[in-house]
Amino acid sequence: MWFYSIETILCAAALFFFFWSLKKRENTRALESLASFWGALALAGAVFSLGLRGVFFNGSYQMDGFSQFVKLVLAAGFFIALVISKNLEDIEEKIRPEYYLFLTTASLGMVAMVSAGDLITLYTSLELSSYSLYILIPLRKKDSASVEASMKYLLTGVAASGVMIYGFSLLFGLTQTADLTGIAMKLPELVRLHVFWVAFFLSLAGFLFKLSLFPLHAWAPDVYEGGNTQIVGFISTVSKMAGLAVLIRLVMLLGPDQKLLEGIWIVIALVSMTLGNLAALVQSDMKRMLAYSSIAQAGYLLIGVICGNEKGLAASLFYGTVYVFMNFGAFFVASVISREGRNVSLSDFHGLSSRSPLLALTLMLSLFSLAGVPPLAGFTGKWFLFSAASMSGYKALAFAAIINSVISLYYYLRIIKEAYASPVPGVEAGPLRLGLEGRIFCYMLIVFLSVAGFFPGVLMPLVTQSVAVFFGV
Repeated sequence: MWFYSIETILCAAALFFFFWSLKKRENTRALESLASFWGALALAGAVFSLGLRGVFFNGSYQMDGFSQFVKLVLAAGFFIALVISKNLEDIEEKIRPEYYLFLTTASLGMVAMVSAGDLITLYTSLELSSYSLYILIPLRKKDSASVEASMKYLLTGVAASGVMIYGFSLLFGLTQTADLTGIAMKLPELVRLHVFWVAFFLSLAGFLFKLSLFPLHAWAPDVYEGGNTQIVGFISTVSKMAGLAVLIRLVMLLGPDQKLLEGIWIVIALVSMTLGNLAALVQSDMKRMLAYSSIAQAGYLLIGVICGNEKGLAASLFYGTVYVFMNFGAFFVASVISREGRNVSLSDFHGLSSRSPLLALTLMLSLFSLAGVPPLAGFTGKWFLFSAASMSGYKALAFAAIINSVISLYYYLRIIKEAYASPVPGVEAGPLRLGLEGRIFCYMLIVFLSVAGFFPGVLMPLVTQSVAVFFGV
């Protein structure tokens, strides 16, 4: 059964792109088609391996309902990233095989991360995904900002990684085991020790960084602004989903003792939501605005983790899933209207509804969904999150999140206003033509955001079943 798993397919894809890069072929059209094929194959493998269960390599790698569902979402994100990578004007043709190679290894690291059963596997898979992303950011040609963004991303990531590995070493010293199950068994006798809580929070640093949660959020705006649009979209969605999954798995190791952390989590969530939304209000660069938006969105995702119950975790996972699609929709539109791969400002959306009604509709639904406007998937996800918080006794937190959602509506509406209410620019801005894959992606995204919003029962049972593994169901 291993031969059709997503891990096997991604390893094969990485080898394929590696050998292609050695040949230095410049037939980018063939490469793009083959990349889409590998993405579709990985997605099919994730679907067929949903039912795989087991513990491998002496417990260092485990497959359960939670890990397999998250891998399906990661595979969907990987496929979308490959599909929207048809317009790579800001990356030289000769290094595009390397672009696909490191995009694949980053996905492989994230897939391994959600199945990690011990600290060593968790650390190595996190580093595989992180260093692949560090390499992808500066691939943007003739742009010094991308190099600066890459250095900030690398230095911040290495610092977070160093803090995390120090926390891992403390956990290993306290428990005498690197196995997550073994650590969980020894927690009842350790939770009274202050050094344990120091070790635990240091261990979470790498995943707070992945989620761009306060206080490890400062890298996001510069990296989003300086990086290639497609890879930044990948970082803001797939990487965030992987970080959320591992954060949930680590926090659930604490069992009932996780309530001791709720005060700290609430502060992190509140600051992330408020800081992200307020900073996004004054941005004119599309990617920088979405960077601050992603910080706020990470705060929303944390609400379900704070609840710590089945309803809360299911709500976080549901919202994380729909977030991958609605955020990718915004980045896809930005990549299409970008001229020569340059950054997109608000003025670039002038008259988009006239230049491409399908793109304008995709953008509007994606942004409305991010804002939580009914009846789209983003609204349904936030409804689940805020309802779970309210029923778990966190009514003030839910109210603060609702206020933040209202604030976010302003800067999302600014983009939609430019697309629909502003006049078409000069003759140099003609109609935008989408290829077949681009049109199919737009239609599928529109259908998904509508169906997941109107009929959440299609997705929610699968999400609930995946988080049931933490509650012995």
